Amino acid sequence: MYRFIIFFVFILFACTKEQLIKEETKVYSEWENYFVESDHNSYMGIYSLAVNNNVLIMSAYKRIDFTIDYSAIFTFNNGKIIEIDSADFLSLDQSLKPIKGINGEPVWYSKNLFIKYDKNEEPFYAWQIYDFNNMLESSKIKLDKYGNLWEASNDGINKFDGLKWTRYFKGNIFWAICFDKQNNLYASTMSDLEECGVILKYN
Repeated sequence: MYRFIIFFVFILFACTKEQLIKEETKVYSEWENYFVESDHNSYMGIYSLAVNNNVLIMSAYKRIDFTIDYSAIFTFNNGKIIEIDSADFLSLDQSLKPIKGINGEPVWYSKNLFIKYDKNEEPFYAWQIYDFNNMLESSKIKLDKYGNLWEASNDGINKFDGLKWTRYFKGNIFWAICFDKQNNLYASTMSDLEECGVILKYN
């Protein structure tokens, strides 16, 4: 018994007490948060973002009072997200060229921006907005160096050459497309329960 007590006392005084340092709270000050100014009966979900002439624009789904659902265009200005009238926005940018999409839906595009409105889509996806600022990033829509529009869709890959649309791989769902520095096109398909997604290359 005495040996145990002596051993315990020896251990107690031989070991130095470790001071536990309290973990510092990490504050990510480089991130800023912005919210839509609305009441508690409204809900908004942003679907796509684009930058055009240093202005952030977005397509979003909005629900009011849990009964009214619609898709609209919003801009980010002076720290606020503001809904804008689509007709006013489209008329302000004279570089946007109006065309019909492969299924007849209205499309507007320029060398910097692509906008589509499809009333047959679910409200969340009705308005779609993409920019062409970085060719190496993947997106649903891309513009190649020859001016051709490429679109990854739920029914293949669509190409617009300035006059007509051409569809490749009809019946297949494509998630995204991108180009490399040699202008090769890469497209990824959606995976499902039966098979994995694949990446295709087109040059």
